Amino acid sequence: MAESNADKNKTVLGYWAIRAIAEPIRLILHYTKTPFTNKTYEVGDGPQYSRDQWLSEKFKLGLDFPNLPYLIDGEFQMTQSRAILYYLGRKHNLMGTTPQEEALVMMLCEEAHDVRAKFRALCNKPNGGSGAEKKEFLETVLGVFFKQLDALLSKQNRKFAVSDQPTVADFLLYEYIDYCLSFDDEHKLLEQYPNVQRLLQQIQELPELKEYIATTHAQVPINIKSAKFGATVIKQK
Repeated sequence: MAESNADKNKTVLGYWAIRAIAEPIRLILHYTKTPFTNKTYEVGDGPQYSRDQWLSEKFKLGLDFPNLPYLIDGEFQMTQSRAILYYLGRKHNLMGTTPQEEALVMMLCEEAHDVRAKFRALCNKPNGGSGAEKKEFLETVLGVFFKQLDALLSKQNRKFAVSDQPTVADFLLYEYIDYCLSFDDEHKLLEQYPNVQRLLQQIQELPELKEYIATTHAQVPINIKSAKFGATVIKQK
């Protein structure tokens, strides 16, 4: 059967049925009002945590480097979460307007990924991270990042992290900071950094995202089933 023009123009984002590294991409697609199919794959229950649902399709999609997440944008296909972010950013003018702004966008994304990697490592520990370990993470990792980010936002004096218009960095920062704050049972850390708090509120209140964040986004687990923390939905604070 010949491929229709509608098929050639469709957008598909494939990933596990969790937030993790694909949710910033979903936020961008919703913000840009891009019609897309949110193709999700389920992991089986433990102790096996079967990934057969994905593996049965992995090498049948025509991807050059089969992996999750993947993006099919009409006839163009790609993998790697940050590459997808930057592709969509350039496509929708969300990478800043100068080489310097684009570099700042990518720097912020890399910094946020580093913080998330340490968060994820705790989530995957046998006990999901002890109270003492989570406290140390908040003080020595997230707190330090917040201090640096808050100072940058103050210096930039823009509506969003890089400019007066959102960039891909804003969506990634919003999502990864939201993950990490799930460790803050006392809900006090963010209060110390008003510029970071304001940035998160700005993203959350964007008309294109407000309903999605309050509904669908809030009902999806952060991590995969095998994780010891974040594998089930965490109530919004």
